Amino acid sequence: MLTRRQARIKVMQQLYGYWQDQDIPEAALRKTLRQQLEATYQAYVFALVCVREVAAYADTHAEIQAGKLLASEEQKKVSTRVAHTPIIQFLQEDDRITKPERKLKFKNHLDDELFRRLFRELVQRDLYQRYTDETALIQPSDDEILVYLFKEVMLQDEGFDQLMENAFPVWIDDYDVIAQAVSQTLEGLARESFHTHDDMAEKVDEIEEFAIELLEKTLAHQQKAAQLIEPKLKNWDLERIAVMDLLLMNMALTEILDFPTIPVKVTMNEYIDISKAYSTPKSREFINGVLDKIVKDLRQQDQIYKTGRGLKE
Repeated sequence: MLTRRQARIKVMQQLYGYWQDQDIPEAALRKTLRQQLEATYQAYVFALVCVREVAAYADTHAEIQAGKLLASEEQKKVSTRVAHTPIIQFLQEDDRITKPERKLKFKNHLDDELFRRLFRELVQRDLYQRYTDETALIQPSDDEILVYLFKEVMLQDEGFDQLMENAFPVWIDDYDVIAQAVSQTLEGLARESFHTHDDMAEKVDEIEEFAIELLEKTLAHQQKAAQLIEPKLKNWDLERIAVMDLLLMNMALTEILDFPTIPVKVTMNEYIDISKAYSTPKSREFINGVLDKIVKDLRQQDQIYKTGRGLKE
């Protein structure tokens, strides 16, 4: 669920804070970084719980409809299918969901009134009506309707957005990665690809390890990176470069030199792409130009070493 790109951004944010206040102890940077990564994972689990709770409201909705005195027999026949899919059952019973849910007391953040409203919104949608129509020629699958519920109903709702932000401030920065991860998990569970979720905690640990190593090595190699960057600057003093550009180039050079399993092209593309969102409009070309020159020199000097299939430089 967490990706190296997300880890890079979080490391970048910690380093930017350090650039502003170099009295911050490295141990404090590591601690905050770990907390941020863990919060992203927790927000992902919480979002899955919210999907479960909205879908589970189908049972309550059916009971209410059946109890209405003036409701027709047809109106009383409300489908509860979405509340009893294997996916929802998994989200109700699996320890990888229920343990963090209990430990972090997710119930304190759940909003039954919001979930009721979101479910009623889903009921009005054509896709859901086809999903519950047993005579329909083509019915959406369980994962299709749940992904639709999450992406087209929940994520489009201001109330849900506010709920996520209040519970997890990282939601603002991590919206895209969490949204994608929840959708992929729902689709994977429908295909019984439980290994995707089985590996999630292990994956989080791997990403955290990568992030901490990147943070530590970037801090340790500031002087080395500056020595590589400064000769490549034309009409620019090192002090005049945008802090974010310098920071991203430092991180990129750290990866290129000290992370042998990550291809150089992947590293350069990642940091150039990150610069588009977090630095100046001209940063992309500037960073690409400087890094390209440095990489050419490092290759000529045989200072770049990559291992693994297709990674030897």
